[in-house]
Amino acid sequence: MKGFFITGTDTDVGKTWFTARLCRFLRQNKIDCGIWKPVQSGFPANASDSDRSILKDIAQLDDSIDEICSMTFEKTLTPFLAAKAEGKTIDWQTLMSHGSLLANKHDCMLVEGAGGIAVPITENKMMIDLAVELNLPVIIIARPGLGTINHSILTIDYLKQHGLTIAGLIMNGYDNTHEFAKSLSEIKNWTSIATNPLLIELFSNQQILGKIPLDNDIVDISDFIDRKKLINLMNDQLN
Repeated sequence: MKGFFITGTDTDVGKTWFTARLCRFLRQNKIDCGIWKPVQSGFPANASDSDRSILKDIAQLDDSIDEICSMTFEKTLTPFLAAKAEGKTIDWQTLMSHGSLLANKHDCMLVEGAGGIAVPITENKMMIDLAVELNLPVIIIARPGLGTINHSILTIDYLKQHGLTIAGLIMNGYDNTHEFAKSLSEIKNWTSIATNPLLIELFSNQQILGKIPLDNDIVDISDFIDRKKLINLMNDQLN
């Protein structure tokens, strides 16, 4: 499998929102990209506003929602406990086989995790184990505000400890009235949102690949991301 693994510094940071729109962007740039979200919780199976429905609709994919998301559970719990609450278990090999079948239909994939990178999927497997097995470069979705430097660097270090390559970070959901500091010499009366991208790059040695405002009406994210870098990172895997 080739592509990106999409994780977040926390739950509800906009992983699904970004993943759907990144896939749409890549497909519009002649890259045959699919999406696999191995498991989701917090939605009834047929909910029209579920993650898998959003992924299919925004990314304009022909794949069925059952292909895009292998397993879905209603309880808002970790996948491991959400499955347990329904008297079910998640079989790891079956889950991975499902992803492989979908990946065979596309040149590359965006694999979206659930919650953060240390979320339990089974009794002995976490989201990090999924990322390690797939061994894809990781894009981290981070909140824009106070506390995100700590959350981002902890996520980066945890991924590195497990031997994973980090493609970069997306700062998602900022108030679009903000300007961003471009150098330390500019920092005077700046807010945390304005300075966090600069400081994350400085202390983590990782690149910010995009800064996206909080606006659910945005479908085309090309003005808010490093378009050339993201396309090149994907093409480097495909060529």
